[in-house]
Amino acid sequence: MVRMINKRKPIMRFSFRLLLALLLATLTVPAICPAEVQHTTKNEITLKTTPLDIAISRDGQWVYMLLKGGTLQVYTYDGKLKGAVDVGDTYDHIEAGPIEDEIYLLGTHNKTVRIIELLPEQKIDISGSPYKGAADAHVVIVEFSDFQCPYCAQLAQTLDKLLLVYPGQLKIVYKCFPLHNHPFAWKAAAAAMAAHHKGQFWKFHDRLYENYNHLDDRLLMDIRKEFGLDTPEFDTLMKSPEVRTQVAKDRNEGQRLGVRNTPTVFINGKHLKDKSLEGFRAAIDKELKSQGK
Repeated sequence: MVRMINKRKPIMRFSFRLLLALLLATLTVPAICPAEVQHTTKNEITLKTTPLDIAISRDGQWVYMLLKGGTLQVYTYDGKLKGAVDVGDTYDHIEAGPIEDEIYLLGTHNKTVRIIELLPEQKIDISGSPYKGAADAHVVIVEFSDFQCPYCAQLAQTLDKLLLVYPGQLKIVYKCFPLHNHPFAWKAAAAAMAAHHKGQFWKFHDRLYENYNHLDDRLLMDIRKEFGLDTPEFDTLMKSPEVRTQVAKDRNEGQRLGVRNTPTVFINGKHLKDKSLEGFRAAIDKELKSQGK
């Protein structure tokens, strides 16, 4: 009688033991500790009293604190007290609204909600920036703009109309804010600022906006030839650290102010949302009235 030997059984037993050993080894491996998270305190705000509630604006530029007694304090992102507003002692909670500069005041006891709009005044460095209008105007309009932006091209026409409506009362300042999704915007901005150094910014500015939708190297050269700027010297000026730094400075300042798209406009440091002709006139009239003009 031939006795048959089952050769599979030892193999299966070995495989099971190996699997069990591997499983136990996995279970006994010490857990990997998460890497230490480093942090740096950028700013710190010291209060004289405990706030009822705190909210932060959607763009991260403002910190709102509701205090006992109905005072709403506004701080800049770097911890500086910008101002305070008396909102009454009805409210005990605040929330940042879905729209920039809007604050929701909530009164849980009397079940009330109040929506207010805050327009804090920003300090904007306009030194060295091109401007038109009166140098000592009572109303300063600062525009952050992109030469490939169709809405910026439309705004340029609105601003020219305003200069006619308010002769001697406006100063319009241009700030470069080339958007990353506009491939020619940076080069157009550099060319415009180089033209500014040659005293021809606004003529150059107008031509760029007239052709905002098909800007390229060939068109840029045609504009340069029109104003006698098709020279090696102008090429060097466009690429100079001075011009590049100026464009970058404008964009960095825009980001600090919460600029996300173009055109973004500030009137005497206050962000203007309604950029229609009527919206401009209402904001300008308000500024002139506050100054007794």
